[in-house]
Amino acid sequence: MIEPKVNVAGFMGEKASPAVSPIEAYYPAAVQGAVVAVFLPAILGFSLWPLVREPRIGQGEYASKQVSAPLRLDLNRATRVELAQVPGIGPITAGKIVEFRDQVGPFSSLNDLDQVKGIGKALVNRVQRSLYVNSENIPTRTLFKEKLGGSLVVKKIDPNLATQEQLMELPGIGRVLAARIVQSRGQVQFEKAEDMKKVLGIGNKTLEKLQPFLEFPSNQVK
Repeated sequence: MIEPKVNVAGFMGEKASPAVSPIEAYYPAAVQGAVVAVFLPAILGFSLWPLVREPRIGQGEYASKQVSAPLRLDLNRATRVELAQVPGIGPITAGKIVEFRDQVGPFSSLNDLDQVKGIGKALVNRVQRSLYVNSENIPTRTLFKEKLGGSLVVKKIDPNLATQEQLMELPGIGRVLAARIVQSRGQVQFEKAEDMKKVLGIGNKTLEKLQPFLEFPSNQVK
């Protein structure tokens, strides 16, 4: 007697079929391929994210720290853009600082910032860590100072006769104020230091800097 053949599934007379997974049984091959195409990139992305996120040497967080590290700027050399990035100083105040520097002259110390309109003691104290004044780079008043026997002697000038270039060597006088002084001489006779305040832009603080360098001999000769 011949026994009937029994396949793996237990059916008689049928050839054995390979094992089929539940997913293959319920989802066609096309559907399975679509699912893999959609979810595989997401799975790979999550697995590779830590590697992508890790900064390389010289890049990422380390590099940003280098770029954003606070740098002290020379108040007399910093540009308008550089000053605008200093904490507490925006574009408007930076413009005022540069304008003041061009008209009046270089700052001798950070405390001179309070002479700029809109800047008070609080802001001066705040920018101490971001700005500095290099005393070696401040233009020397060579036309008006000379050393005699080791002591410093101040050479004075007459604002009624000085050229624009000579006036620009005075402390607190830049190109703009020097030009105004020259233009004012046709209308104003400078007979004493106080008369310098008749020039637009020269106030008490600037006059205080100027007085040691001024004399008025042209008015003494009659």
